[in-house]
Amino acid sequence: MAEPVEQLQLLLSSSGRSITSSSIRARSWYAKCGVADPTSASMASLVGCGITKSLIGRVERVRRPEIADLMLLATVVIWSLNFTVTKYVLNHGFKPLAYSAVRFGTAAVLFIGFTWVRERSFRLQRRDIPFILGAATVGIFLNAVAFIYGTKLTTAATVALIFG
Repeated sequence: MAEPVEQLQLLLSSSGRSITSSSIRARSWYAKCGVADPTSASMASLVGCGITKSLIGRVERVRRPEIADLMLLATVVIWSLNFTVTKYVLNHGFKPLAYSAVRFGTAAVLFIGFTWVRERSFRLQRRDIPFILGAATVGIFLNAVAFIYGTKLTTAATVALIFG
């Protein structure tokens, strides 16, 4: 069964001449590219298929970046620099485990400071201690060793693809 836009095109073109409005062409283009129609609050539909101007009309308003957007951008930038900086440092004299100790030591000090400012306590329940030690062993130690030696033995781009 034909899509509603295609049905309308068939209906309009059945008279022998092709009468397809620009909005119908735009809707079928958007459907073909797999993007939604543009709205007044989003420019996302204008990205991806090389279109520089909306085929349906003007996009009058674009939402401003919020603090969450900026935080996500900062996270992506820091995460992407992690691979290249690590590869650079390992190629210029640092031993893998020494560099990893510096990285995680710095992170631990920062985490302790943020936790103290926010919680004013480091209190743990006794039943949570084995879980925290297991998570630290697998999630921090093994991950760090795999990351450092993986970065040392291959390119930063390969490690970024595998870890990312």
